[in-house]
Amino acid sequence: MAVGLTTSLNSLVDSLNVTQAKLNYVSQNIANVGTEGYTRKTIAQETKVSSGVALGVGVSDVRRAVDDFLLTASRAQIPLVSESKTKTDYLDRIQKFALGNPNSNTTINNAVNNFYTRLEDLAGDPSSAVKRSLSVTAAVDFSNVLADLAQKIQEERFNADSDLDVSIDALNTSLTNLYDLNGAIRQNAQSSGEVSRLFDARDAELAKVKGLVQATVSFNEFGQVAIILNNSEILGISQRYELSYNRLSSVVNLINGTDIGAITVSSFNSNGDPTGTVETVVSASNANLQVNNITGGKLKALIELRDVELPKILQQLDNIAYTIANEFNEIHNGGTGFPPPSELLGVHEFELDDEFNFSGQFRITLTDSNGRPIDGRYGEKLVPMVIDLSEFDGGNGKGTATIESIISEINNHYGTQPTRIVNLGPASDIRLATSVNSVELAKATGSISFSGLPSNDDTLVINGDTFTFKTSASGASEVQIGGSLSETLRNLASKLNASTGSGVSAATYTYNATTISIIHDNAGTTGNSFTLNSSGTSVATASGAVLSGGANATGEFVFDFELSNLAPDGGAITFDISTISINSGAASAVTFNTTELTAGQRLRTDLKGVENGSLSVDLDALNLEEGGTFTITVAAQVTHEDGTVYNENLTYTITIPDPEDNIKNNRYYITSIDSVDGELKTASTSNGFLTASLVNEKGARITADDVSGFLKLRTSSGDIRISIDQLDSRELGDTSYADSLSVATNRGISHFFGLNNLFTYNDAKNNSALNIRVRSDIISSPQSFSTGRAQNSSQTGGTVAYTYELGSGSNSAILDMIKIQDTNLRFVSAGGLPELLTTMNSYATEIYNFSSLQYNNANAAFNKHTLLNDSINRKIDEISGVNVDQELAITIEIQNAYSASAKVIGVIKELFDALTNTLT
Repeated sequence: MAVGLTTSLNSLVDSLNVTQAKLNYVSQNIANVGTEGYTRKTIAQETKVSSGVALGVGVSDVRRAVDDFLLTASRAQIPLVSESKTKTDYLDRIQKFALGNPNSNTTINNAVNNFYTRLEDLAGDPSSAVKRSLSVTAAVDFSNVLADLAQKIQEERFNADSDLDVSIDALNTSLTNLYDLNGAIRQNAQSSGEVSRLFDARDAELAKVKGLVQATVSFNEFGQVAIILNNSEILGISQRYELSYNRLSSVVNLINGTDIGAITVSSFNSNGDPTGTVETVVSASNANLQVNNITGGKLKALIELRDVELPKILQQLDNIAYTIANEFNEIHNGGTGFPPPSELLGVHEFELDDEFNFSGQFRITLTDSNGRPIDGRYGEKLVPMVIDLSEFDGGNGKGTATIESIISEINNHYGTQPTRIVNLGPASDIRLATSVNSVELAKATGSISFSGLPSNDDTLVINGDTFTFKTSASGASEVQIGGSLSETLRNLASKLNASTGSGVSAATYTYNATTISIIHDNAGTTGNSFTLNSSGTSVATASGAVLSGGANATGEFVFDFELSNLAPDGGAITFDISTISINSGAASAVTFNTTELTAGQRLRTDLKGVENGSLSVDLDALNLEEGGTFTITVAAQVTHEDGTVYNENLTYTITIPDPEDNIKNNRYYITSIDSVDGELKTASTSNGFLTASLVNEKGARITADDVSGFLKLRTSSGDIRISIDQLDSRELGDTSYADSLSVATNRGISHFFGLNNLFTYNDAKNNSALNIRVRSDIISSPQSFSTGRAQNSSQTGGTVAYTYELGSGSNSAILDMIKIQDTNLRFVSAGGLPELLTTMNSYATEIYNFSSLQYNNANAAFNKHTLLNDSINRKIDEISGVNVDQELAITIEIQNAYSASAKVIGVIKELFDALTNTLT
């Protein structure tokens, strides 16, 4: 009986212990109400059995109240919530603090409208210095708005990069914590210790990891966790890993396009030393094959914001900045401020031999500081220069020109003035212009004939270089005598061609059976003298002491005529040539088609589709060396449309140029006339009016073809001012490209060089918004702001005026700028916006709407994923959360069980007492 009572007592003691353990965890549950990550704990009890006999009860396990399916579902939602929240937060800041509300004072639309308001005020009074200054200030404000927006977005990109660095540090902290928890879980599990608290801590760290990255999570039988980030393991059951990233040092790195570093993962042993190979999680921005294993979570959002989403808005801002600056600069380059400038300097770099296709015309007008025409050098008012680029031939055909040829053409007109010009009736300043690129000089040729084999020690001397024939030759100047004359001459030609002598090396030597033939390599060489010295009877004989030819010009000298029609009554004229005479020789009739000129027109006779508008001279027949001269006399006729005819014999002197010189479009001026109907005008001075040149950043003139620089136009004095009207000129592409139109800017000539831009910006478009600025000299001197264009001077006394002038009240350029406001401009596709044909304000609104759509999409995703996650978490809370009422109810149950056990123990005590009394 005693044994049975002992067993019962032990069972009841076990019951009290279990009840006490239950009460302990109920207390913990109640104490952790509201503790994030805490899961309700329960005690699992089991019957103690020995040899098939129940001996009491014990605690088998401490269990968490969790639903693994719901936990898995929650872990799937966490990265989606975190990713969308991160994007929402950033894009919300872009909306509020960068782009702003479309109706606020700091938006693109507001800045554009303010600029146009100022332009409209200026158009009504272009001579007002105050209104001009206000217009410039409004342009500055507009450019600042774009630049500030771009700067703010770049700063948000930098913030995302910095946040990425902080987030990776946080991820590493969680991975380290999970690694430590894995060890503790294994240790406790193997020693039958409690692991439920460790599981809570594990799940809390997993939630942090999942908030940062979308990763695959797996557990072993002990509850230890391993994590795979796409293809890269970042946590092993017993292996620690760490991610590494070097953040950018400043926002300037992003602006300058500095390569963004890679995100890598490395493994470490228990001592903290790196092991194994470093794997790339996200490759650097300069990688050929981009790797990105981050597919969700905050890290994905930050990378996409930095590298995709925010750059889209930047591309759109660059697009509007580039397009608007391009449109305004096109108009600004076609106008001028008042007073006009005395110097213009381009901003686009070129080399002298860069060649482009062009079309259309442009005009350069020179006035005084008051905008009035200036005096020419021949007692007249200076007429503007007009160049027809469609017809201009810079060396490779009409419509093509090198930078150097354009510079030369400007200098031909406005540079050093000729001593005299000739007018023939209404035809003014009739000049010759070359149509060939260069002249050629003949090559010297000759031969040396041999009547027999040379003897040993015979010599051949060419321009002082001595070659000796030897039966056994060895030296550099010794020639081997062969078994036949042909063989010896072969050896001689080989030796001469290999010679380094200055006179010999400039020629090419060939041979046949009896003769050495010589052709000089360079045109214009006057020839070699040579002597033969023979000691034997079988001597070589020379055909002459000096080789013939080599200095004379050869080929054709082709030219046409350039003239202006300045008919006082505005009538048209025709120009014709009937005969040509060279060096005052007999006149020969020529085929020369009549050229028609409208009033005010200056052109060349081979232009505008005129056939036979050029003449040529056979240089071979003149026997002239470089520097030699010859005269051309032509019988010219000018006929006014009213029937009046003017005749004159015009004589021009031509000097044979260096064959290395490019003479294309060189001008030759009148030498004399027969004074029939023509009139010579003598220059008061030969000083030019304007010089065009290519200069480097320091202003030094560039003459080498392989050095880049900027076009500079500068007048000869501060009293002479420049006005450029681009008219219909267009650049149509670099000729070095097979499809030159694909790289064409389609800009007018001044805009092409950037001579008078309003805005400075990036020609490559990237960072155009960030760098857009009003030209600094316009800010400091608002009178440089283009308001008008030079216009034809008013007629006086019924006489047509061919001069141009500029008034302070001219507003044509301003009016054209104002038109841009309502003009549909072509905005190329950029940053997710398609190609659009729309106004400036409409495109600015599109940028705002696009950003709003980005934000709305991110916010909608955030709300969607948050709603689902909250629903899952409520389910989890229902299972895992602590319900105080429920715990109190359990406390009552525990109390009742405890009381029952205590009462039974009391009964057993009484039985023990009775048994003891009986036995005693």
